Amino acid sequence: MQATFLVAYGLPRVGRIAVGTDSPSRLGELVDALRYEAEADNLSAYRRLLREQRDRQPL
Repeated sequence: MQATFLVAYGLPRVGRIAVGTDSPSRLGELVDALRYEAEADNLSAYRRLLREQRDRQPL
């Protein structure tokens, strides 16, 4: 869960993200995940794929 949260925080790069949890410890785990950094090359590749998918969508 923490890895997913960390990647979601960087795709696209955001300053805030909303999460729902009934467990303060779970929220703490997610916040702790922000100490780590996702691999920049992987994030760049994912961002490129998201842009390509967006550009293929009809208006």
